[in-house]
Amino acid sequence: FHARKRLEYKTKGFLWNVGLQYNWETTDGKTITAGTTFRSEQSFSYKQTEYFGSFFTNGVLEYQKDTATLTNSESDTDIPLEIAFGLGYKFDNHYSFGIDAGLQNWEGISCYGTTDSNLKQTKYLKLGGEWIPDYRSSKFYKKMPIRVGFHYTYQLYLHIIMNTPKQKNLALHSVRASNLNRQETICRLPQTSV
Repeated sequence: FHARKRLEYKTKGFLWNVGLQYNWETTDGKTITAGTTFRSEQSFSYKQTEYFGSFFTNGVLEYQKDTATLTNSESDTDIPLEIAFGLGYKFDNHYSFGIDAGLQNWEGISCYGTTDSNLKQTKYLKLGGEWIPDYRSSKFYKKMPIRVGFHYTYQLYLHIIMNTPKQKNLALHSVRASNLNRQETICRLPQTSV
């Protein structure tokens, strides 16, 4: 027979956003779009279970012999409040430009059951443009949109740290724009062996 250790993660929750958008069509064929979105602070539950089991195989099928649950842990994780606004401009059915700005409030957010007083608001700005060479063409490559964009975020990012070849840690770090060499660990996921 063979033995296997298995780690299982389950998350559940109901997350939602709400938004409004309005388009103004001008007399000369241009379109101006304005929109806003809102998400309240929300939570979802997280459950981690570690199993150890033995099984045997006949070369084709695998049969479970027995299973033992080694650890079982539960906690909640929050998703921060977010407010965003955007403006878009389209003309000649060839060119589109847009800008989005928003903020997320990370203060008091629980990350896998722990909070950190270093968490503050995150602000972001997104700029983008699109060009469609010939939107009336029957050829795909002529009406395929070509897009370019820029995204700037102040405060948080997700970073994977490899401690050893057999361990993975996932951690959330903050970076202050004035001092990019300084990092503070904000939220560390439970350490697991791989």
